[in-house]
Amino acid sequence: SGGAHGHADALNLGLFAYGLDLLPEFGYPPVQFGGWESPRAQWYKQTTAHNTVVADGANQRAAGGKCTLWADGKAFHAVRASCPEAAAIRRYERTVALCDVDARSSYIIDVFRVSGGAEHVKFQHSHFGELELDGVALGPAAELIPDTQMRNFRMGRVPDSGFAARWTVQDRYGLLKAGQTVGLQHWELTEDAEAGTCEGWIAVGGYNTNNGLWIPRLVVRSRAIKPATTFLAVLEPHDGRPRVESVRRLTLISPSG
Repeated sequence: SGGAHGHADALNLGLFAYGLDLLPEFGYPPVQFGGWESPRAQWYKQTTAHNTVVADGANQRAAGGKCTLWADGKAFHAVRASCPEAAAIRRYERTVALCDVDARSSYIIDVFRVSGGAEHVKFQHSHFGELELDGVALGPAAELIPDTQMRNFRMGRVPDSGFAARWTVQDRYGLLKAGQTVGLQHWELTEDAEAGTCEGWIAVGGYNTNNGLWIPRLVVRSRAIKPATTFLAVLEPHDGRPRVESVRRLTLISPSG
């Protein structure tokens, strides 16, 4: 996180599938909107603008993390990284496993463990397109974190069974073949949490224009109900035909109860 030409983006997750960047990084700050210190240029570097977790609404500090797991098998590939210094909390660790279904299809298990602080918020955005949530009763909500380029928050409680989110991808730049469809399915299984949607601002069209766009973002919020949060999700990029039919969370109980 941080450093020269760096963003506050420790443990940001990216995903490439079917010829598209489905969990994109916003990229180089759009300095044409008022310079380096303008709100929209600063937004691109903030932790809230990335596919990661924000602790207590604060930007991450400049810090280096470490890889604590690397597994590469025939149909299962996993990596775990830890960087608590960036978030200034006790535990800040993400484990991601890529599970192959066939030669072209995979799903991702995403486990983000956070300990310390009073509020943990996970943000996620995808490619251009639309986002729908199934299983959460959404209502208008206040802005969760000030001084960002996000708006139109709608939140609700996450049911015990979790919920599904669906991104319908729009091929804005004509990168796909004629008739090709790409989508992203997301199952959120985080317990004792709120979830919803908002819109985040991005620049489009390069650095010689002042064109902007608001894209949908997924929000999952955990407050000081318990000392730690385990964000748990399953993501499946697909070609219009998802292979995963259902997802459920198993509660593990030790022999001692």
